[in-house]
Amino acid sequence: IHLVKCLQVEVQRRDTEVCYNQIPVSRGEEGFFLFPRMRILTQTGTQISCSGAMPPMFNMGNHWLQFLSAPWSMISLESLHPRTKGTWEYATPKAIDLSGIYTEADLQDLRNHIMFLLEKSSVLNNVAMGMAGKNIQGKGISINQFLDPEVLESLANNTWNNFWGKFLTFGTASA
Repeated sequence: IHLVKCLQVEVQRRDTEVCYNQIPVSRGEEGFFLFPRMRILTQTGTQISCSGAMPPMFNMGNHWLQFLSAPWSMISLESLHPRTKGTWEYATPKAIDLSGIYTEADLQDLRNHIMFLLEKSSVLNNVAMGMAGKNIQGKGISINQFLDPEVLESLANNTWNNFWGKFLTFGTASA
């Protein structure tokens, strides 16, 4: 076992367009992500879907903050104790929508957030199987999100240049 003492550094919270499981912070000009429990800075954060009905929340001292596009202070959450009877009652999201608390878009974001958490391990498994050359059943995997026009053009140019170079080499050698 190795124990390492980390140096304490000052950071400032930074706004981001997307939500993360970690707190987006900056130190000087560099952006980092602060793990809320361990208080360790990393350069990459785990992106999650933003949902107003279920936002990422972090305990800061004795109060909770939720982060969407900007931090909001939250009231203290109810602490659950054994052998105590709570007064909370479950209400389905559809009933909440009908009563006017959440919009249909908020409910769809909540559904997508919950379903992505359930589907994530399956998607990662399918990607790993596809990369290993195994047969993938179902919808398959789309890499369209990762390929912008510049990347596609670069791939096409590199493939053409590689093919043309081999063709010229073969022609020169056979002549």
